[in-house]
Amino acid sequence: MSEKKNQLNNLIQTFWSRQISQIKDEGWPAVWRKARAAIKLTLTLFMAFLTLPIAFIVLILRPILLIRFGPLRTERIGHLALNTEIYLCELDEEIDSSKTFDILYPSSIIANQQLMRMWKRKLNVLFLARFITKLFEILPGGEKHIISVVNIGSIDKKEIMARTSEPHIYFTPKEETKGKNNLLEWGLPEGSPFICFQSRDSAYLESTFAHEDGWKYHDYRDANIHNNIPAVEYLVNEGYYSFRMGHIVKNPLKVNKSKIIDYATNGFRTDFMDIYLAAKCKFFLVDTAGFGGVPIIFRRPVAIVNYIPIIPQSWSAGSLFIPKKLWLRNENRFLTFSEIISSEPSFLTFFKTEQYEKFDIDVIENTPDEILALATEMNKRLNGQWETTPEDMELQKRYWSLFKKNDWHSNIGAEFLRQNRQLLA
Repeated sequence: MSEKKNQLNNLIQTFWSRQISQIKDEGWPAVWRKARAAIKLTLTLFMAFLTLPIAFIVLILRPILLIRFGPLRTERIGHLALNTEIYLCELDEEIDSSKTFDILYPSSIIANQQLMRMWKRKLNVLFLARFITKLFEILPGGEKHIISVVNIGSIDKKEIMARTSEPHIYFTPKEETKGKNNLLEWGLPEGSPFICFQSRDSAYLESTFAHEDGWKYHDYRDANIHNNIPAVEYLVNEGYYSFRMGHIVKNPLKVNKSKIIDYATNGFRTDFMDIYLAAKCKFFLVDTAGFGGVPIIFRRPVAIVNYIPIIPQSWSAGSLFIPKKLWLRNENRFLTFSEIISSEPSFLTFFKTEQYEKFDIDVIENTPDEILALATEMNKRLNGQWETTPEDMELQKRYWSLFKKNDWHSNIGAEFLRQNRQLLA
C-alpha cells in the first residue's frame, strides 16, 4: 500500500514540477494555455456527471437496443466526407444494424457547413454526445457504447463504396434550384458540362490551424496548380467549363480563358457551391488534397495525379490515377515500384516529408504532359472513345501484380505506364 502511495506522490510531484517549469520557460502564454485546459477539463467532467442518468438508461436498454456514441471528424473536409460515407456504407452491411442506434458529435471546427448540414439529414448529431462518450470511456464495459467514425479512416480498404452505387446524402429540391441558378449567373448555359480541378497546398491548414505546429511534414503532398493548365485547356477545347477549387489557396491562377474559372479566388466561393460543384462535375482532376473526397462520396469519377504513397485502394468507379515518382539522390535514379513496395522500412508508410529527406529521396511531381495524358484518357473513357490495347492491359496487370491484392477497379494511367516501363522492372 505504501509503495502505491509513493508512486502516486511521485506522479503528482512530477506533474506539478512540469507545470511550474513550463510556466517559468514560457511565461503568461503557458498560464493562459493551462487555464483553458483546466476549464475545458472541468466542464467536461461536470457535463459527464450531468449525463450519468442518460448513461444509466442506455445501459438498461442494451439487451434490446445498443446505443452508441462517438465523434465525427469534421475539421478536415476529406475526413468529413469519406470517413462518414464509409461508416454509413459499413453500417448498411451490418446484419444487425437495426439493433444499434448511433449518436455522434462534431469536432470543434467544421470544414464545410453545407456538407455537415447534409450529413445531419442522415445522422443523429448531438453536442451532448461528446460528454456521454467521455463518460463511457471510463465506465466498465463502456467501450461497447462507443463508435468512432474518426478511426474508420478515409481509405476505402474494403472497397465498400463500389458495392453501393448511391451516396447517402442528397440535395433538396430547393438546393438543386439554387445550384443551377448560380451556374447560370456565372455564365454557364443550362446543362453545360464542367469539370473541377485542384492541387494541394498548405494554405488551408496554416490558416485554420495557425495555433498548432507547422504543417511542413505534409509538404511532400503539395503540387503546383499550374501544372494542370495544359490538361484544363484541353478539356475546355473539348467543350467543358472548368472550376479551380479550394477554400483557402496560396496562389491565383494565371490564365485568361473565360471557361477556366478560378472559383477559389474570384469571390464566388461558398460552402454550398463547394459541395454542389464537386457532386455535379463530369469528373474531378485532383491530387491528394482532402477535397477530392467530396466527389468520391457522390460517386463522381476522379482523375488523381501526384498520388503518394502508392497504397492500393479503389475510388469511385471509372477513376484513374498516376503517382509521384521517387528520385534516389545518391544513385541518381528513380526507385522502381517494386523497390517502393518491398523496401524496409516500407515507403508505403511514409507520411512525412522528413522521412523522404532522411533517405535522400526527392519526391517528383507529375509533369504537365503526364497530367494532360491522364485527363485525355479520362475524357475519352467517359465519352466511350477510349480503346484499351493488349499492351495497356499487360502493363496494368504487371503493375497490380506487385501487390498482394490485384482486383482493384481504379486503373493507373495508361500513358504513364507506357512512358515509365522502367518503374515496373
